Amino acid sequence: MVLLLVCLLLALTGCNASRIDEGMYAEKAKVLDVNTQTEGEGEFVERIQNVALEIKSGSHKGTKVMTQNALATAYAYNIEVEKGDRVIVNLEELENGDIEVYIIDYSRDTQIYLLLFLFVLAILYVGRLQGFKTILTLFLTVFIIFKVHLPLLLKGYDPILITIVVATIITIITILFISGKEKKGIAAMAGTILGCNDIGGGLHLP
Repeated sequence: MVLLLVCLLLALTGCNASRIDEGMYAEKAKVLDVNTQTEGEGEFVERIQNVALEIKSGSHKGTKVMTQNALATAYAYNIEVEKGDRVIVNLEELENGDIEVYIIDYSRDTQIYLLLFLFVLAILYVGRLQGFKTILTLFLTVFIIFKVHLPLLLKGYDPILITIVVATIITIITILFISGKEKKGIAAMAGTILGCNDIGGGLHLP
């Protein structure tokens, strides 16, 4: 369940604006209008979509732009858009201050939010109070991973040591919150912590 929740939140993070390169960003946009035209003859026919977009995120939010979306004969790789679609665009800031925009994918954050909501609802329905506790610990786990674990790794700290410490903290919080101070919970907690330290120690061996 933790893995599923982490994957969902990573997907949501991917839906948000992010820097690709110097002067290039991935932003969300909405399709305002589409005009499709055909170019070429015979086997070399290609459809070109002239797309009006409104940027929905980042420093250019609210800006309306035009772009061309080429539709190749390999339909599996096409991103054919319609009016009202929400998409992810590659936004490039030019030296003269203008911007160029290219459609790179559909925006799926709405579907992911729905999937996350159904996931939480299912756990609450099956587990009731225990399910509620599970949801809290899952979100706390994800918070610790994103706000503590990953930042420390990016700063260059020992990855094995940091992972052991974070795993130990998560284990203690999770088991105490869900199982309390029952003997089975304490035994499970001790086993997990010892296992993490044993594996981490083994990885540190030359």
